[in-house]
Amino acid sequence: ISSRKPLYPAHMSATEAAAAVRSRLLYSGMLKVDMQDSSEANVECEELDASIYIFGSKNRNRALDGDQVAVELVDVDEMLNEKLTKRQIRYTRRLSAMSLNGGQASSITSNGGLSSIPEDNSILLDVGPKYCGRVVCVLERPKSMLFAG
Repeated sequence: ISSRKPLYPAHMSATEAAAAVRSRLLYSGMLKVDMQDSSEANVECEELDASIYIFGSKNRNRALDGDQVAVELVDVDEMLNEKLTKRQIRYTRRLSAMSLNGGQASSITSNGGLSSIPEDNSILLDVGPKYCGRVVCVLERPKSMLFAG
């Protein structure tokens, strides 16, 4: 028996998840992983007529691009705060790695000047996702999917 903490939460059984989807406790759809940033994914959900944003591999819970998944909705602010925290940690690590390697940290912190930020804040409204969630079950995986490892 291993005393290691599991990397991912256990999946719900497919039958249990399908029943929860029918009773609208969970939502289902196809997972699309962002090809530019694999820590971000969306599940197109017909029941909500919107997509559900998923941040991080832990919340994606071993689901792969193209999988039909069951998703539990979570608080949007909570997930966006988790994303911000992880991005800040990554940024801090990069800065300290650059300073250890003798690189110029000032080149990373430069944002090209604040004059490029528009003064009209109406563009900034409605940028966040309407729904956020985490995968609790992979309902179906495409038969033709190839793996490499």
